[in-house]
Amino acid sequence: MLLFLAGRPTLEKVMAVARSDFGQHDDYSYLHMWGEDDEARMYDVEDSVTAFCSFENGLTASIEVAWAANDTATHSYKIRGTEAGAYLDITNSLEEVDPVVDVRNELELYEARSGGSDHFVNSEVIAPLNNPYREELETFLSAVRSGERPAQNNVEQALQVQQVIDRLYDASGQGGDAKTK
Repeated sequence: MLLFLAGRPTLEKVMAVARSDFGQHDDYSYLHMWGEDDEARMYDVEDSVTAFCSFENGLTASIEVAWAANDTATHSYKIRGTEAGAYLDITNSLEEVDPVVDVRNELELYEARSGGSDHFVNSEVIAPLNNPYREELETFLSAVRSGERPAQNNVEQALQVQQVIDRLYDASGQGGDAKTK
């Protein structure tokens, strides 16, 4: 999502930490986990990754991704620029995972204006609810049926995402193998 929002710039530098603080403990119990808890003892991926990235165009980004953490589950983005900023929250928990479904599609826009008394404007946009998983599947099936590549999320873009993920793992000392130490 970061690459998409930023116009797919080239990553220059990255610092990252990958952690396995929860899933590797024998007494760890993740409530409402997929599958049976007693079957879910094969944690072969880190709990969280925190990274700081700088790109060729001067953009910097901090990234926090976790499937297990002592924090509220959210799916959100903050963007700060010299002319404007935005906060995008697309939290959409699944009923199978979270018994109290949380669905938010909110976009807040911030911009600095010169002159007058209103130099800071906070605009809020409520986006229509959607099911991103269903839309992703429908887009995939449509591409298979038509034989035409989608404009977004094509093979070249997927390769760029995987290259960034490999750089994050390398920077964290994980070596890009997506496994815990």
